Amino acid sequence: MRRMMTVVGVIGLFALLAGLCSLLALFVTAIDAWRERAQGGWPQATATIESCNIDLKYYNGPNDDDPTWWLECKIHFGSGSNDVNTRIFSGHRSNPSQGHPEVMSKWVTDHPVGSTIVVRYDPAHLNAIPVSDYLPNGEPRTAGDLRLLAVFIAACASLFALAVGLRRIFAA
Repeated sequence: MRRMMTVVGVIGLFALLAGLCSLLALFVTAIDAWRERAQGGWPQATATIESCNIDLKYYNGPNDDDPTWWLECKIHFGSGSNDVNTRIFSGHRSNPSQGHPEVMSKWVTDHPVGSTIVVRYDPAHLNAIPVSDYLPNGEPRTAGDLRLLAVFIAACASLFALAVGLRRIFAA
């Protein structure tokens, strides 16, 4: 009996952890949704790609254990009476010995210098994001966040229900 109550306690602990993960996922989802909603109101422009590079970035010096492959494209577009030069970029963590990710190489190959891409831009800061032809790892995140949130909520509810059910069974 005591052993079964310990199992119920462990299941309850996992339910609590899944609930905490749900709260964190809810927080991240809200932030991403707010940011993407704000970006949805930015004006659009057709930008010309001036250059694209894939580089390995070491943020903690040359002995960094976790470098990031960084895709950066310089773009140019007109904004009203202004010409704007800015960058769009995306990062991808992977083992440097594997070479840069194929999806980045494919994106660069598919978007040679002189090609165009539709972007949304923040007129105040001149930040730009692609409208639909997303850079690798640069797509909107809210939909994926919502799926992860649903998984955590389902796990929390299922584990909690299991713990309560087992407790009732063993208490009888």
